[in-house]
Amino acid sequence: MKRNFTACLWALLCGALAITSCDNDDDNDKTTTTLTADFTFSIGANNLVTFTNTSTGDYAASEWDFGDQTPAAATQNTTHTYPTANTYHVTLKVTASDGTTDSKQKDVVIEHDDVSGLLTPTVQKLIGGNAVGSSQVWVLDRYNQFAPAVGEALEKNIFSHLGLGEFGSYGQGWYGAGIDEKSTQAEWRIYEETFTFSLDNSGLKLVIDNPGGKGYGRLRNNISSSKFPGATAWLDPTQDNAPSAAEAEFTYTGGSYTFSTAEPETESGYAKLTLTGDAFLTYWVGTQEYEIIYLTDEVLAVRVEDLNDKDDSGNDQQIDWIFVFTHPDLLEEPEPEPEKTLAEVSYSIEGFEETLQFTLVPDNATGSGIIDNTFTEGNSSSKIYKYVKPEGDDPNWWASVNYLDAAHKFDLSSKNKIKIKVYIPSTNDYTTPSDGVAHDGIPANSPLLKQLVIKLHDSSKGGNAWQTQVEVKQDNNEAGLATNTWLDLTFDFSSVSDRTDFDKIVIQFGQEGHKRPGTFYFDDLEFFVE
Repeated sequence: MKRNFTACLWALLCGALAITSCDNDDDNDKTTTTLTADFTFSIGANNLVTFTNTSTGDYAASEWDFGDQTPAAATQNTTHTYPTANTYHVTLKVTASDGTTDSKQKDVVIEHDDVSGLLTPTVQKLIGGNAVGSSQVWVLDRYNQFAPAVGEALEKNIFSHLGLGEFGSYGQGWYGAGIDEKSTQAEWRIYEETFTFSLDNSGLKLVIDNPGGKGYGRLRNNISSSKFPGATAWLDPTQDNAPSAAEAEFTYTGGSYTFSTAEPETESGYAKLTLTGDAFLTYWVGTQEYEIIYLTDEVLAVRVEDLNDKDDSGNDQQIDWIFVFTHPDLLEEPEPEPEKTLAEVSYSIEGFEETLQFTLVPDNATGSGIIDNTFTEGNSSSKIYKYVKPEGDDPNWWASVNYLDAAHKFDLSSKNKIKIKVYIPSTNDYTTPSDGVAHDGIPANSPLLKQLVIKLHDSSKGGNAWQTQVEVKQDNNEAGLATNTWLDLTFDFSSVSDRTDFDKIVIQFGQEGHKRPGTFYFDDLEFFVE
């Protein structure tokens, strides 16, 4: 009996240990969500198919593959038009928040061709008609005839046919090409391209005719080289003399493609345009998906997300590109600007007490302008100019006030110095770094600086004026200018006294290319002195 009792006790202990061990194992097991993907569909007029998601389980995302090589849809339920008869293998994939997925495929049999279902409002404007056989040609708005109206309608900073800005801004706060700039300055063939959107009995078509045979796009992340391996010319981003450290030139003649559109998902949303093959609109930035932010019978504006770009310091960044198009017969070349004559700039000291002798334009008009002088020690003027650099960029990136001589180029042969009084408050934050922005060689995370830079520009170069600019900096050998006192500064441009191309003066506070805010004051401008 004793021996049997001991054996039974040992068996009970082993069983308890086994149960405990199993319980621990169960606690460590990762549970997965049970999903069952399924859907129903119905075929209506014009081969419009309505898909209804009937999946079960706690799924967080749905993705529809329509089986016709068009972009997938990521909505709960969806519709899709099939213009040609065929059997299409449609797949719905549902995904739970823990990554669990399940898929269901069904065949959709379209018995006859019918492309009329593709005539959505967006397509009708793109192709210029509401019938099969309609066709319409688009080209870049090279003279910026329509781009400013797009910006006004959208209440966005859009003013150019080709430009870029901060990601999500839907604007061109960082750069916008001037009138015909890419042909006159960069000698690109970009304005020769035509984009013909049409609808025929086989579906939506896009023909890109590029007689110049050259394509242009972003180089920094090698997007262009991977998409266009036959490139004949690549600009080295490490070369200071490259036309642009960000751009690539490659062989591209266009071709015949297809396209698809998706109407806005919400009343305030935008339609989508997707191209096939190696098609792209005017400038390759790594995607063939475009957001149509403005579309009328005469004007098309698209936003393109560049998700894989890099700044001048090699740091990852994302960018908005905005392109604006119109029709060839609507282009009107502007009358050429009268050639500016060379003249000495002759102004008395501008103290802001009376009517201004010339117009000063701040990049940020909110809070900037002439105010009463409350810093009278060292400066008895009753009026001074206040410049406010807000936090962020677009359009506060450049931190500057500028003057443009509309009639003359500056004759610097004898008068080539600019004098200015400056007051730099100590109350600005000169220590907190910016949030990772780098621009034109300025280090990322740069704080606001106690400095002033004056630049001379050739305004005829538009957004490329920086390429031929000359600048003089006052920063007390990088120690920073003195604060809370009026400083009399002289900017000497005698080293370029033989230049005859300048007509614009840029006064720049605190350093460009970062997001840190600051307030500065100046007075008693003298343009130019001996």
